[in-house]
Amino acid sequence: MEAELSRLRRLGLYEELSLNYLFYAEILPAEEMRNVSRGKAPDFSSFNRYLSLAEEHASLNRSTREYQLFAKTLRLCAELLAKSEKALQGIGEVLPLAEHATPFFQAFVYGRVTNALHVMGREPGLCKKYCMKCIFALSARPWGHR
Repeated sequence: MEAELSRLRRLGLYEELSLNYLFYAEILPAEEMRNVSRGKAPDFSSFNRYLSLAEEHASLNRSTREYQLFAKTLRLCAELLAKSEKALQGIGEVLPLAEHATPFFQAFVYGRVTNALHVMGREPGLCKKYCMKCIFALSARPWGHR
């Protein structure tokens, strides 16, 4: 992994570098959830490091807004494990950003917010209905319209 990241950095491929950091950061919370289920305290230091690197490199590419949204959503989901009392505030910050993102990132955010609400014990059935309603609305729009 580190060799590939070094190669991308050396070649100046910041968009690909940012995506790699985001995808690697995406994997790490699952490990921490597994630790929590085993009774261990979560440690998000690696997650935060890679997410910060993703945000730093996102500012150097053409998809900055979407990548920042992706990073903010990942951070929100990780914070649920560490500080669930701040989750609703985080959701309130992420949803307005999704309104101006591409359909892929909107669907990603809606799915993650739904999962966050479910993890918090907020009416799982209503959460799923909300997510599906948002995603169906996305798919009903003509191509190229946000």
